[in-house]
Amino acid sequence: MLKNIKGKKNPRLGGEIDSLQELLGPLSELSGSWAGKGFNVVALPDKDNPNHFVLLQNPYIETLVFTPMQSPVPNRSKGPTQHIGALLYEQKVLDAEDFSTMHEENGMFLNRVGNAPEDSMARQASIPHGNVALSLGGWFKVEQPQFDILNSAPDGQPADAMLGYSDPFPTNVQEKLQEAISGQKIIETTVIQFDSTKGGGVLSIPFINANAPTPDFKSTFWIEKVQNDDGSTFMQLQYAQVTTIKFTKKDGSNELISWPHIDVATLRKG
Repeated sequence: MLKNIKGKKNPRLGGEIDSLQELLGPLSELSGSWAGKGFNVVALPDKDNPNHFVLLQNPYIETLVFTPMQSPVPNRSKGPTQHIGALLYEQKVLDAEDFSTMHEENGMFLNRVGNAPEDSMARQASIPHGNVALSLGGWFKVEQPQFDILNSAPDGQPADAMLGYSDPFPTNVQEKLQEAISGQKIIETTVIQFDSTKGGGVLSIPFINANAPTPDFKSTFWIEKVQNDDGSTFMQLQYAQVTTIKFTKKDGSNELISWPHIDVATLRKG
C-alpha cells in the first residue's frame, strides 16, 4: 500500500510512496553533494590540424549535486499507474590546470518503481553542445567495484599508428579509477548502469549531426562505502562514461569512424 511521504498529501495525485528512500530506490544513496577529480579523453575534428583531428586529454575537477523530488511522478495508462522517483542532478567540470569551465550538464536519474532491478533505471542528460540523451538500465550490488577496459582508440583498434594517426591513444583509461581506490577498504558497492542503445537514444542539433554525430551514450556509476582504519566510513562515487562521436577519416573520404569520448572520475560525498 502506497503512503504519503513525510505524512503529506502527494500534490501530483499519482499515488503515494511510503518513504523517499523507497521512491528513489538505490538512487537515494546519491542524494547530496559530491566533489573530486576526473580525466577526459576525446578526439575531435579539427580542420587546422594536418591529421584533421585533435586528441584532447584533460584532468579535471568536478562537483556533482543530486537533489531528489519529494513526490512520485505518475505515468498513467488505461491500466496500472507507473510511479517514477526522480533525482535531479547538476554537474560542473573545471580544467584542473587553469580552472576554466570544461563542461556543465544537468538532467535526472529516474527510478522506475516496480520494475525489476536490471530494468529499473533511466538517465536524462542535457548537454550544452546541443545534445540530449535518454539512457535506460538497471542496478545491482557487489562488494568490490570491477572496471571494464576503456580503450580510447577509434573503433577500438590498436592505438599504434591507427589509420595513419600518430597520437598516443590511451588504451586503459579505467586504470585511473583503479588507482584512485588503491589501498582503500571498500565494503559495499552499488552499481548503476545506463545505455542509450537499450530503448533510449541521443538527439542533437543539426550542426552536430552534420559534423560529429553522436549515436550512443553509456555510463556506469559505482556508489561505494569505504571503511577507514578506525572503523568509520565515507561514501565515494566513481563513474565511467563513453560517448561515441563519429567523423571522417583524415584521407578525406566520407567513411565515418567511431571515436570514443571517455570520462572517468572519483568523487567523495560532502
